[in-house]
Amino acid sequence: MIGIRTEPAHDEAYTTITKAQWAYPAILAAYDAVACSPEATARPGSRLSCREVYLAEPDTIGEDDLICDIAFPLGERYD
Repeated sequence: MIGIRTEPAHDEAYTTITKAQWAYPAILAAYDAVACSPEATARPGSRLSCREVYLAEPDTIGEDDLICDIAFPLGERYD
């Protein structure tokens, strides 16, 4: 089963991690890095949740290959 979610257009702060960085608890460092980034702290308040956006199937890649983005939707920009 595949779920499809439509979201409004938005900006995200993200980092891309390797399969080696994906293992728990190492993945928590990536979440912390993005959550504490200047982009995320300058634009808090998004109603959307942070997420993992997968780039590859874990079983098909090596430890040094990129597996996913850790992404935090950003709140509204007030320029």
